[in-house]
Amino acid sequence: MNFKTATILAATAIMTASCCPCRKGKSNNADLTGTTWKAVLFDFNGTNKVVAEQNTGEYTLNINDGKINGVGDCNSYFGTFTEKSGKITISNMGSTKAMCPNQEWEDCFLEIIGSANGYSIEGDKLMLLKDGRVRAIFKAQK
Repeated sequence: MNFKTATILAATAIMTASCCPCRKGKSNNADLTGTTWKAVLFDFNGTNKVVAEQNTGEYTLNINDGKINGVGDCNSYFGTFTEKSGKITISNMGSTKAMCPNQEWEDCFLEIIGSANGYSIEGDKLMLLKDGRVRAIFKAQK
């Protein structure tokens, strides 16, 4: 399966799941805070890339008690986090500074995290948004 087909299938599955009549009146969404989220797809320089196809690092996201942290390709990152009515602000971002095997990916990932200003959760999927546009999709880890 090529990348374009995989991306279309992933986007279709997310849209179908969010519109499914069986979900009406049910709230089985994962919680934004207290959940470990792992990136499955993100906007790499204007092109959606499936993270697993790139043999890259962890690309995780955790939000707890006003703090955000996780791991990119090989570095840990951290910052502060506020949320109100689906709008988010991430500030005071920092990270460790090791040179990663996929440094371009990590730089892009950290830019997406730091510039996010909204989010949406559908089931076990978290979409990070910038100005209403999906920049990354994460899956809740159990």
